[in-house]
Amino acid sequence: MCIVEIDDAAWGDLVGGVFVCFNQVANHNHVILEIPPQYFQGEKWLKKEYFLKSRELTVNALEKLGVKEGDNVEFHVCTGYINDAVAGFLAGKGFRVERCKIEGETQSLVEGAYEDYLKRLTGLENIPPSSKRFFFLLKWVRADLKEREKFVKTGWRSWNERWRTPETQKDYKACVNCKWLAYSGPHVTCAYGGKWRGWMPRKTIKLPTNCQWWEPK
Repeated sequence: MCIVEIDDAAWGDLVGGVFVCFNQVANHNHVILEIPPQYFQGEKWLKKEYFLKSRELTVNALEKLGVKEGDNVEFHVCTGYINDAVAGFLAGKGFRVERCKIEGETQSLVEGAYEDYLKRLTGLENIPPSSKRFFFLLKWVRADLKEREKFVKTGWRSWNERWRTPETQKDYKACVNCKWLAYSGPHVTCAYGGKWRGWMPRKTIKLPTNCQWWEPK
């Protein structure tokens, strides 16, 4: 039996589309394809056309990997929301599908592909790690908003309401260590010594649960 792992990168990142890696684990044969940023903007975003594109990419990837209906293949698909359509499509074709967290080689391949994309796009070599990338990319986009906004996932409501220009950036709060943003929830203090500068209204703070440095008080 052949196992193919599927993982994605950049769903939550400001710039670029979403990259999806299809990796045949045994022979390290892989294909990395992109759902372009246009699918996370305007009408395409509202209509969730990125799901249609993800299924289209899946067909393309299977052809490149030489996988056909009826083959003894099991797909391990990342649990991320963007992969829901991929998993459903493969299950509909009769393949065994397991939703799980993808790590190791497949994760490194897709994350590396996205980082290479950012280097080519920005012309910069030193791209911060994902936990500190948001403000780096925001600064890059704002430096030439007219030309660079086309690379932004503008479908996110927070883009126009909070981040598009400095004037819309009102009361953002972020972890002083990992820079994750915060919007609503209880008052929190960083477990590693960093803390908010004073108390803030409950509705303006949110615990960034995927930040390892934060714990509720």
